[in-house]
Amino acid sequence: MIGRFGRAALAAGGIIQALGLGLLIGITLAGWPRVSLVELAPALVLIGAGQSMLFSGLFRAVLGDVPSHLAGVGSGVLITLQQSGLALGVATLGTLYLALEPTGIAQAFATVIASQLLIIVALVLCIGLLPRFNKHQGHAQPVEL
Repeated sequence: MIGRFGRAALAAGGIIQALGLGLLIGITLAGWPRVSLVELAPALVLIGAGQSMLFSGLFRAVLGDVPSHLAGVGSGVLITLQQSGLALGVATLGTLYLALEPTGIAQAFATVIASQLLIIVALVLCIGLLPRFNKHQGHAQPVEL
């Protein structure tokens, strides 16, 4: 999809994930505490599909300008930043949830998911800053400032 649609595929992935997060918020607030896995499945499928489209493409876009002789270093730095971001995100959102949980489980969960939704919206808005993909070669083209 990235070879055919370029950055638009990344934006579509972010939008799909955002829709799934919004649906998850709605389902949780409307049905808590009796929410079944079957009810959550459509939202979780959207979140997973959108996330796979968005983040796999981001790796390609970020590493597209790294010279081949530095590809190992570039991918190592990217993976380190990804893992650090995941750990920091879990710690931050987990702390937010625990701080809000006394007000109600559903409300605390919805607030944390809304925070994720805002992050995804910010990512989608920033996709335009990524280098353009060359449709013939499938590689990112450097941006000239």
